[in-house]
Amino acid sequence: MSAGTKLFIVIVIIIAGGVVVWHMGLLKFPQTAAVTPVATTTPQTATSIPQNTTGLPTNPQDTSDQALGQDTAALDIQMQGLSNDSASLDQSLSDKPVQQSY
Repeated sequence: MSAGTKLFIVIVIIIAGGVVVWHMGLLKFPQTAAVTPVATTTPQTATSIPQNTTGLPTNPQDTSDQALGQDTAALDIQMQGLSNDSASLDQSLSDKPVQQSY
């Protein structure tokens, strides 16, 4: 073997040994700063009123017949909008190309 080949093999062995030591966790790098966790949320109290996150016009706690009627009417309107969007999408997918002049 030539001297260049031997040097290449030695360098590869040194790099492989360093990777093995690093992978095993024996090679530790010093940390620059300690990380301190910081709370960024405000804890909820037991007396807080739940927010309406359903998107429906009534309070989630309201279980009356009138609230049920309002919610179903709102859902019907949303479903009609979804149906219109779906029909428009279906029409655009089956659209035929138009002959263009250049």
